[in-house]
Amino acid sequence: MQIKPIKFVTVTIQIKTMRKLFICSILFLIANKMQAQNQNWSDNIACIMYSHCANCHNPNGIGQGDFTNYTNVFNYRAAIKSAVDNQRMPPYPPNTNYQHYTQERKLSQAEINAIKTWVDNNAPSGNLANAPAAPIFATNYTMLSPDAVYTMPTYTINTMGGDVYRCFPLPSGLTADKFISEIEVIPGNRTRVHHVLVFQDTLNTCYTLDAADPGPGYTSGGTGTNSASLITGWTPGQERYVYPTNFGARLPNASNVIIQIHYPQGILNEKDSTKVLIKFASSAVRNTVTEPILNHGPNSLQNGPLYIPANTTKTFVEKYSVPAIFNATILSVFPHMHKIGRNIKVFAVKPSNDTVPIIDIPKWDFNWQGNYNFQKPLLIPGGSKLWAIADYDNTANNPFNPSNPPQNVSAGEATTDEMMLVYFAYSLSLSGDENIIVDTASHASHYLNCNANLSTGIKEIGNNNLALRIIPNPNNGSFAVDVNTIEKVKLTLVDVSGKIVYSTENYFSGQKITTQHLQKGIYFLKVSSINGDVAEVKKMEVY
Repeated sequence: MQIKPIKFVTVTIQIKTMRKLFICSILFLIANKMQAQNQNWSDNIACIMYSHCANCHNPNGIGQGDFTNYTNVFNYRAAIKSAVDNQRMPPYPPNTNYQHYTQERKLSQAEINAIKTWVDNNAPSGNLANAPAAPIFATNYTMLSPDAVYTMPTYTINTMGGDVYRCFPLPSGLTADKFISEIEVIPGNRTRVHHVLVFQDTLNTCYTLDAADPGPGYTSGGTGTNSASLITGWTPGQERYVYPTNFGARLPNASNVIIQIHYPQGILNEKDSTKVLIKFASSAVRNTVTEPILNHGPNSLQNGPLYIPANTTKTFVEKYSVPAIFNATILSVFPHMHKIGRNIKVFAVKPSNDTVPIIDIPKWDFNWQGNYNFQKPLLIPGGSKLWAIADYDNTANNPFNPSNPPQNVSAGEATTDEMMLVYFAYSLSLSGDENIIVDTASHASHYLNCNANLSTGIKEIGNNNLALRIIPNPNNGSFAVDVNTIEKVKLTLVDVSGKIVYSTENYFSGQKITTQHLQKGIYFLKVSSINGDVAEVKKMEVY
């Protein structure tokens, strides 16, 4: 049989192509293997641990183990791999694909993969001299010169019988209304305080409840009074909250401050004296109100009452119609349910039928609820509809069900009861609110580049296009940045743990920046062009 040349050529080409593909595949696998082997603590993993995990896992934190050094993390490597692979840690319930918030504790998939690869290769240290400096977690406050400090009486924690939610009322001491511009919660016992909610109340019901309960404070799933208004919430790793410029929360004359603390099960005879620090605005500001606009009351709950019979699951829907003349600027959201709740989604629908995502928590965890501040305030025009949809599971399949066997559950303050509240911190909108930026970076893509460049860690980088200079460096009061451009640039200043301490998108060469509010130590300054084409990083010391 005669073989036609064209067929022979075709076969030859196919063989050559297959050979090239085979060689490319081998090279690709080798490259991937080399990249996996290059994952080490000093260049890759320390950055991730310090940025996402050490806030809780430190000698003064609530998390198990100290993740501020290589040896300790190496000893926990298997548990860490399992926790991040299952996305149990870091504990951050919101779906960040739905909406972004400040201080997100979410690991990216690249960071998860880096940790898994590192552990699978026996967690090499790399050159420890190249590792970033370990963060130091202070036990006292970071707010400078607070105007008011509210300290609860020393309380002896005993939770051997189960979790305890304890309220501590304190008089505000105010003789006139004032507006909170900054607020910071300082746990007295960081290893035992799980989370804190701070309320203000103008009535004295809280003192009646306190007097009826032995010891300091009183136990309650809420505050025990419908007149209390939420001010803020705290979870481990959360920093002080600074209201955007010209915003503040009113603390009324002669009001009370109620500190509610969750102490987890298993604590015997340990002490706590948590405090709340407040700085008041020195001039007139826009009042920011925090209210449960969506709630399980009859005017909001669409298919109430909030009642879940034993061995059933139910879905509830809440709606609120924003008055047509009321344009709202929303700074934060705080959904609240108890242990029967399984998930909750909150959104707004504008009169134009555009949907505004607010928050989605696909796996509700009562132990990890919090207040979530938007990176940029949400503008909700009058005539919009606010919606909340939540599922409840009152069966034995719910591992968090507080009753075994399941019991009928209705609305109430106790943790065996239920709630469906969505708090909003909001103010009347003004022209220009659309330009407010609270935080330009989320931890999913934070400045330290743990995600985008896992081989870099915290290091100085430069391309000489900007010719970045910090003047003076070191400094102890202020500094200026000299760059080789007359255009404005972006600045981001972080500490060694990756926490952003200053940022701006409108910097011009030579302008002074104060460092008086910063603690002594090492910082890293990133300067980049507005379009992000060029960027440089320099180390800076504050003494």
